[in-house]
Amino acid sequence: MTSPGRRFGLGLAVAVAVSVSVLGIWYVLVLRDGGADAATGSAGIAVPAATDATPAAGADTAPPSRIAQARALADTPLPPSDQPLRLIHDELVARAGRGDARAACRVAAEHERCDGQRQQLRALQGQDAQQQALRERAAELPQQARDAAGAAQARTRERIAALETAIRHCEGIAPADPATRARYWRQAALAGHVPSMRHYASGNAFRFHDLMDALPALQTYRGEAEAVATRAAAQGDVASMYALAVAYSDGGTGHFRTFLAQSVTPDLAQALAWYRLLDAHPDIRALPDADPRRRVIRDGAAGLAAAATADEDAAARRIAARFPGAATPGEAPAHQVGVFENGGMRDVGPEVCDSRRFAE
Repeated sequence: MTSPGRRFGLGLAVAVAVSVSVLGIWYVLVLRDGGADAATGSAGIAVPAATDATPAAGADTAPPSRIAQARALADTPLPPSDQPLRLIHDELVARAGRGDARAACRVAAEHERCDGQRQQLRALQGQDAQQQALRERAAELPQQARDAAGAAQARTRERIAALETAIRHCEGIAPADPATRARYWRQAALAGHVPSMRHYASGNAFRFHDLMDALPALQTYRGEAEAVATRAAAQGDVASMYALAVAYSDGGTGHFRTFLAQSVTPDLAQALAWYRLLDAHPDIRALPDADPRRRVIRDGAAGLAAAATADEDAAARRIAARFPGAATPGEAPAHQVGVFENGGMRDVGPEVCDSRRFAE
């Protein structure tokens, strides 16, 4: 008789094989909540107190009074996202200090995006130097090869110029350290701001290039990521639902596992429940039946169902029944949120922090 663990693995293999063949490395789920790029931080800014830490078991909310305060403050518009950061930074920090979750999201997202742009710029400048060295050594190459090398370097320099222009938005504000960025994301997530919950629970609040500087914050995250992700998913946030489904499926592919996948215990019944909830979600049902995004969810549910015992199937149905709010449509206007095949997702950018969607 095949053990439950082995059946789980076989079912995952079926689901993953389907998802890879249909969508390759990644796919995009249509949501009515936004997505964006990565960014960077700023020193010397006020941050949420570390005493807000949740119990070791992982709590998914701030105190009710703080949540209510964040909801009330959401009625005040955030500064326009196209204003230079130096002109709005102090206002955002002050508002975050008063408990404004959307302002905390915006501070974190602005710095995170700036950081990402600086990282990209350094990489492109290194690439440009390599291309220049290659061209200088390639005098004896055929003209066609020299022309191709010159065109490649021209494209690199165009990208450098575009990034240099974009980074002007960040001038005049010192980068925040990674722990500070993570604390702002955590503040907004624990206050129930759904886009921030998605970003924090996915692990996107942490960056590999400075991960060692954020280890205490990452340890805190590990204890509460599952609860935050579940709370966001329970609101019908499709990206969080998919991230949970893949995380409970042991990271899906066995390749790169998200921080969320590393923070939960693989559980076939949980994975099956979230795949089924996804398959029934109105935003997914609105997709054409042959849409690959629809098929990868349906086939993921089918693969796990085939691997489940009768008890696991029954448990999955009980779990799904506990989350009626997971059928809630996303908010308008419609955006696309990039969700990767391993359950990771694109960053929540500064403009998405304007969302007034809070968890119930």
